[in-house]
Amino acid sequence: WIAADVGTAHANPAIKHIFAIGHKPAYAWDYKMAGGKNDGLDTFHLNRDIMWKAFDDNHVDAMIVAHNHVYSAFRPTNKTWMIVAGNGGSKLEKNADSTKQFYGFTLIQILKSGTVVEKSYGRNFGESYLDSSSVTQYPTTLRDLNVISWK
Repeated sequence: WIAADVGTAHANPAIKHIFAIGHKPAYAWDYKMAGGKNDGLDTFHLNRDIMWKAFDDNHVDAMIVAHNHVYSAFRPTNKTWMIVAGNGGSKLEKNADSTKQFYGFTLIQILKSGTVVEKSYGRNFGESYLDSSSVTQYPTTLRDLNVISWK
Protein backbone atom coordinates (compact mmCIF):
# COMPACT_ATOMS: atom_id res chain seq x y z
CA TRP A 1 0.00 0.00 0.00
CA ILE A 2 2.89 2.40 0.67
CA ALA A 3 4.21 1.92 -2.87
CA ALA A 4 0.71 2.58 -4.25
CA ASP A 5 0.22 5.69 -2.07
CA VAL A 6 3.56 7.34 -2.80
CA GLY A 7 3.31 6.30 -6.46
CA THR A 8 -0.08 8.01 -6.75
CA ALA A 9 1.26 11.11 -5.00
CA HIS A 10 4.35 11.23 -7.20
CA ALA A 11 2.22 10.94 -10.36
CA ASN A 12 0.12 13.97 -9.37
CA PRO A 13 1.67 17.06 -11.04
CA ALA A 14 0.35 19.28 -8.22
CA ILE A 15 2.48 17.46 -5.67
CA LYS A 16 6.06 18.65 -5.81
CA HIS A 17 7.44 17.07 -2.62
CA ILE A 18 6.63 13.98 -0.58
CA PHE A 19 7.47 13.48 3.10
CA ALA A 20 6.69 10.34 5.08
CA ILE A 21 6.00 10.91 8.76
CA GLY A 22 6.41 8.02 11.16
CA HIS A 23 7.21 7.17 14.74
CA LYS A 24 10.18 4.77 14.62
CA PRO A 25 13.02 5.29 12.17
CA ALA A 26 13.22 2.92 9.24
CA TYR A 27 16.97 2.70 9.78
CA ALA A 28 18.43 2.69 13.28
CA TRP A 29 19.89 6.10 14.09
CA ASP A 30 23.03 4.72 15.74
CA TYR A 31 22.91 0.97 16.36
CA LYS A 32 26.22 0.72 18.24
CA MET A 33 25.47 3.61 20.61
CA ALA A 34 22.08 2.07 21.39
CA GLY A 35 23.98 -0.80 23.02
CA GLY A 36 23.18 -3.18 20.19
CA LYS A 37 19.46 -2.62 20.80
CA ASN A 38 17.90 -2.19 17.41
CA ASP A 39 15.33 0.53 17.74
CA GLY A 40 14.47 1.09 14.09
CA LEU A 41 12.47 -0.98 11.63
CA ASP A 42 15.66 -2.97 10.95
CA THR A 43 14.06 -5.82 12.90
CA PHE A 44 11.74 -6.20 9.91
CA HIS A 45 14.41 -5.31 7.37
CA LEU A 46 12.73 -7.06 4.40
CA ASN A 47 9.56 -5.01 4.86
CA ARG A 48 11.63 -1.90 5.57
CA ASP A 49 13.60 -2.42 2.35
CA ILE A 50 10.37 -2.74 0.31
CA MET A 51 9.08 0.47 1.88
CA TRP A 52 12.36 2.34 1.33
CA LYS A 53 12.55 1.20 -2.30
CA ALA A 54 9.06 2.69 -2.81
CA PHE A 55 10.34 5.93 -1.27
CA ASP A 56 13.44 5.98 -3.48
CA ASP A 57 11.55 5.00 -6.65
CA ASN A 58 9.02 7.78 -6.10
CA HIS A 59 11.46 10.49 -4.99
CA VAL A 60 10.21 10.83 -1.42
CA ASP A 61 12.24 13.71 -0.01
CA ALA A 62 12.47 12.35 3.54
CA MET A 63 11.02 10.16 6.23
CA ILE A 64 10.75 12.21 9.41
CA VAL A 65 10.46 10.47 12.80
CA ALA A 66 11.03 11.23 16.47
CA HIS A 67 10.96 7.96 18.46
CA ASN A 68 14.56 8.28 19.57
CA HIS A 69 15.57 11.25 21.70
CA VAL A 70 18.36 12.37 19.37
CA TYR A 71 18.90 14.31 16.17
CA SER A 72 20.25 12.47 13.15
CA ALA A 73 19.95 13.08 9.40
CA PHE A 74 21.36 10.66 6.85
CA ARG A 75 20.66 9.00 3.50
CA PRO A 76 20.61 5.21 3.98
CA THR A 77 20.57 4.47 0.24
CA ASN A 78 21.98 7.77 -1.01
CA LYS A 79 18.51 8.89 -2.11
CA THR A 80 15.65 9.49 0.37
CA TRP A 81 16.67 11.12 3.66
CA MET A 82 16.04 9.58 7.10
CA ILE A 83 15.59 12.40 9.63
CA VAL A 84 15.33 11.55 13.33
CA ALA A 85 14.18 14.72 15.06
CA GLY A 86 13.31 13.57 18.55
CA ASN A 87 15.67 15.85 20.44
CA GLY A 88 13.13 17.76 22.47
CA GLY A 89 11.48 17.36 25.86
CA SER A 90 13.06 14.22 27.33
CA LYS A 91 16.48 13.04 28.41
CA LEU A 92 18.62 12.69 25.28
CA GLU A 93 20.04 9.36 24.20
CA LYS A 94 23.79 9.06 23.86
CA ASN A 95 25.08 9.70 20.38
CA ALA A 96 28.47 8.76 18.93
CA ASP A 97 28.69 12.26 17.47
CA SER A 98 28.79 14.55 20.52
CA THR A 99 28.17 17.61 18.30
CA LYS A 100 24.63 16.26 17.83
CA GLN A 101 23.94 15.97 21.58
CA PHE A 102 21.57 18.93 21.98
CA TYR A 103 17.94 19.84 22.51
CA GLY A 104 16.20 21.34 19.55
CA PHE A 105 13.81 21.20 16.66
CA THR A 106 13.96 20.60 12.93
CA LEU A 107 12.66 22.97 10.28
CA ILE A 108 11.87 21.87 6.72
CA GLN A 109 11.77 24.73 4.21
CA ILE A 110 10.56 24.51 0.62
CA LEU A 111 12.10 27.46 -1.19
CA LYS A 112 10.52 29.25 -4.16
CA SER A 113 13.11 27.54 -6.36
CA GLY A 114 11.73 24.15 -5.29
CA THR A 115 14.80 23.30 -3.25
CA VAL A 116 14.02 21.60 0.07
CA VAL A 117 16.25 22.50 3.00
CA GLU A 118 16.33 20.72 6.37
CA LYS A 119 17.68 22.77 9.27
CA SER A 120 18.25 21.52 12.80
CA TYR A 121 18.31 24.15 15.53
CA GLY A 122 19.43 23.36 19.05
CA ARG A 123 20.83 24.37 22.38
CA ASN A 124 23.20 22.71 24.80
CA PHE A 125 22.30 22.06 28.42
CA GLY A 126 23.91 21.86 31.86
CA GLU A 127 24.80 18.80 33.93
CA SER A 128 21.24 17.50 33.87
CA TYR A 129 18.60 18.01 31.25
CA LEU A 130 16.23 18.98 34.07
CA ASP A 131 18.38 21.96 35.07
CA SER A 132 17.07 25.35 34.09
CA SER A 133 19.11 26.91 31.36
CA SER A 134 19.34 30.55 30.42
CA VAL A 135 19.12 31.68 26.82
CA THR A 136 22.36 33.61 27.18
CA GLN A 137 24.23 30.60 28.59
CA TYR A 138 22.70 28.08 26.17
CA PRO A 139 21.52 29.92 23.03
CA THR A 140 19.57 28.15 20.30
CA THR A 141 21.68 28.04 17.15
CA LEU A 142 21.71 26.35 13.77
CA ARG A 143 23.38 22.95 14.26
CA ASP A 144 22.93 21.15 10.94
CA LEU A 145 21.73 22.01 7.44
CA ASN A 146 21.03 19.67 4.53
CA VAL A 147 19.58 20.15 1.05
CA ILE A 148 17.21 17.20 0.87
CA SER A 149 15.41 17.82 -2.42
CA TRP A 150 15.60 15.46 -5.37
CA LYS A 151 17.35 16.92 -8.40
